[in-house]
Amino acid sequence: MQLLGQCLAGNGVRVLIGDDSEVTSDLGLTLVARPFGAEDSARGTLGILGPARMPYDRIIPLVDYLGESLGRALEESANR
Repeated sequence: MQLLGQCLAGNGVRVLIGDDSEVTSDLGLTLVARPFGAEDSARGTLGILGPARMPYDRIIPLVDYLGESLGRALEESANR
């Protein structure tokens, strides 16, 4: 939860590999995450946690697309 909370700050996709975080370092994992929500404030973080050797060229655009789509869907439902 702490790791995803850190990703709420800022925009776009963040990639935390190995020593970038205590959690990823201790477990030998990578987190690819992106905040989602309204343009002026994030409501949450979408992320994929996996091995350090993952197909970043596919995972990063996927996380970005899903986060953007989820944010748009939340805005549309709030405007109804």
